[in-house]
Amino acid sequence: MMFSNLKNPPEFLMGLLSNTQEGVLFADARGNVLVLNRVARALLGLSSQQEHPISWEVHVQLFHADGLRLLKGSETPLTRILKGKMVQDQAMVIETQDGQRRQVSCSARQVHDGQGKLLGAVMNLKDLTPENTLQQALLALQQSETQEHDLKSTCERLLGENKVLRGITQRLFTVLKSEDIARVILEETLPVFPLKNVSIFLKNVDHTQLLVTSSVGVNARIVEELAHSSLDTLLPHSEVARFGQAQFYPMVKSLQEKHPELSWLGEHLSEASLAFLPIKVGSETMGTLFLQMEARTLFREDEQDFMETLADQVALAIARFRLHHLEQQNLKNGEETIARLQAILDHVPLGIALRGVDLDVQVLNGTSSPAAHLLEVTEDPILSDPLKQVLKTGQPLLSVEYHQRDPLGGKEQKHWLLNYFPVKTTDGRILGVGTTAQDISEQKKAEQALKESQHFLLSIQDTTPAVMYLSDTTQGRIVYANRHLEETLGYTTDEVQTMTREELDAILHPEDLGSFVQHQETVALMEDDITLEREFRIRHKAGHWKWFYSRHRVFSRDDTGKPVLVLSGILDLTNQKEMKVLLELREQEMQQLHAAQQSLLEDTTHEMKSPLTSIQGNMELLERHPEMPTQERQEVVEEVKMEAIRLGKLVHGLLWPARAGHVVEDLSGSVALHAVAWSVWKSLKKQHPQLFFKLGHVDQVDMEGNLDHLRQLLIILIDNAAKYTLVGGRISLSMVRMETQVEIRIRDTGIGLKNDDLQRVFERFYRVDPSRNPQGDPGGSGLGLSIAKSIVAEHGGSLWLESEPGEGTEAVVHLPLGHR
Repeated sequence: MMFSNLKNPPEFLMGLLSNTQEGVLFADARGNVLVLNRVARALLGLSSQQEHPISWEVHVQLFHADGLRLLKGSETPLTRILKGKMVQDQAMVIETQDGQRRQVSCSARQVHDGQGKLLGAVMNLKDLTPENTLQQALLALQQSETQEHDLKSTCERLLGENKVLRGITQRLFTVLKSEDIARVILEETLPVFPLKNVSIFLKNVDHTQLLVTSSVGVNARIVEELAHSSLDTLLPHSEVARFGQAQFYPMVKSLQEKHPELSWLGEHLSEASLAFLPIKVGSETMGTLFLQMEARTLFREDEQDFMETLADQVALAIARFRLHHLEQQNLKNGEETIARLQAILDHVPLGIALRGVDLDVQVLNGTSSPAAHLLEVTEDPILSDPLKQVLKTGQPLLSVEYHQRDPLGGKEQKHWLLNYFPVKTTDGRILGVGTTAQDISEQKKAEQALKESQHFLLSIQDTTPAVMYLSDTTQGRIVYANRHLEETLGYTTDEVQTMTREELDAILHPEDLGSFVQHQETVALMEDDITLEREFRIRHKAGHWKWFYSRHRVFSRDDTGKPVLVLSGILDLTNQKEMKVLLELREQEMQQLHAAQQSLLEDTTHEMKSPLTSIQGNMELLERHPEMPTQERQEVVEEVKMEAIRLGKLVHGLLWPARAGHVVEDLSGSVALHAVAWSVWKSLKKQHPQLFFKLGHVDQVDMEGNLDHLRQLLIILIDNAAKYTLVGGRISLSMVRMETQVEIRIRDTGIGLKNDDLQRVFERFYRVDPSRNPQGDPGGSGLGLSIAKSIVAEHGGSLWLESEPGEGTEAVVHLPLGHR
């Protein structure tokens, strides 16, 4: 052995370990560290007094080489070597208990005795921290040099791009046509960014298409293919204009993959790089800038920024062109407006003057006209004081009348209507005073003529029983009316004269407004010898409508011959109209009465004809056969008697309504209505043994009325129910006394009534179709229910029927207990 000659091998070994520059430690087979040198203690953060054996994982944390992930127990070098795995230059990070970290490289070998038994392992720890620190410093230095070079290159490139952008900006300011923008960009970008094609697509006015406004380059045909594209297509320049996001294509192939419809581009482009950039001003996208590169481009971020800046320059130039065009258009419109205003000033039939704050005349139309001469006068306080007042207060003075004497000393006078108003800026600053002068001499003459003729009109109005008034067609108001107006319509003269056209229209009947408009149009064209007539309705002040007949003639005209004042006279036709309507109603009632009489006569003739024919036939039969057997003679006599009774009932029914309408019956008698009902009920029950009579609840009822009529009422209703009830049917009666009236209900289980029959059963002579009764015609004149209705009406009550076909009918009677 190499240590066999040494007197004290352990001391030599420890001395050797203490002087080595790497950490060395020895652990037994269980992983306990038995020996470690000074460097190993320092790496593990152990003091020199730390006793052996120790478990080094207790004192430190072991991380992977990245310093982020902890080593698992099975991944530590000591565990791996003891398990027979190779550990050679395993990089890891050791973190001591005080937080210090060291980067180390670890190598380990197993240690065996002479028989091959595992005694433990020896581990070598190499501190890589200084070396790595030095490498990082060198790397940082290299990166700094690279960054300095890149920064220098970037600065040079930015300076070049900035110079190009300044050149583009300067040239675009001198460009007079938008068609030249693309050429400027192509020429100015050559030093830093050679381009083959520059094209500008802008939205049309209604934002539906993209139009080429400027284009230059070798592949102009591509631009032609893309021109006039709809804004909603999927083509790249349309998408960019629609969404405002740039698109970059380093190769044509990438563009064709996204847009197969552009496969034809391969025929014109080989290795071109393309860029589509939005032309934006603020948030508005005006169109798309298309760039085709001279060389293959990867479109770095700084290149994209440069191109987007180009697009911004284009947007500003286009906005400047549009602003310039708008300014030119506004200038042209302003000149046209001034020309129009000047034409208006020269031809308007008014004098118009504008004065500055020192009241000097700045604008004056018709300088040779009388109105212009008047507006130039400042010596007269009547004319100058209003100017000063408006200038001081800033408020207009309107409708100021001024009387100007004839400067030649004649009797002729001029009458002017003056208006003074402040001329202000939009922020309220007063620039001066404006004045208008209108010659109203003719109007004053007309008013004077009117005053002179008023005496004549006033004398007429006292003797004419009609409304007379003068209306001003130019102002749409009444300027004069006589006293009959208030008597006829309820409005005073002052109220009418202050009414506006709209207020006058409001008192016209809506149905007459259309004809009134036509009337006004006719008046405007009416000749002097023409008189217009019309009928119309006006609402009285009290609210009711009145009919009028009117006549209208032109009273005066202006210098152009246009009617100014119209004289009108109106007569009240309300009574005549009402009388006409009343006569028409009376005529209609007479026609209805005549028709009713004719119908009654026909119905009566028809109803009486049948019994009379039967009586006549039977009497003739008795005359021809005097030897007729007794039984047959008796049958003939009975039939004659029955038809005579039927005829008597018919006559009684015909006389009843007439008598009820003209004879005052005594209704003051006391009637025990319950007793009358019981008597009638027993009598009719015996006459109809084939029916089941059921008397319901009957209250004791004493009332005022006519006993005979009330008995007749009950007989008609119960007998009518019996006629239309089949054998075995049921008839019921109930009488209920209420607080002020009695209710009688008579119900049967007969054939019932249809709705059409219910509407007519109370008409005289109306009978339900006999074919609906399985038992045949029950007979009768059709007057019963009509008589019953009359009896109930004379007692102040009500009668109605409730019925369903096949279910029966119920008659309901309500009678008051006392006088009506």
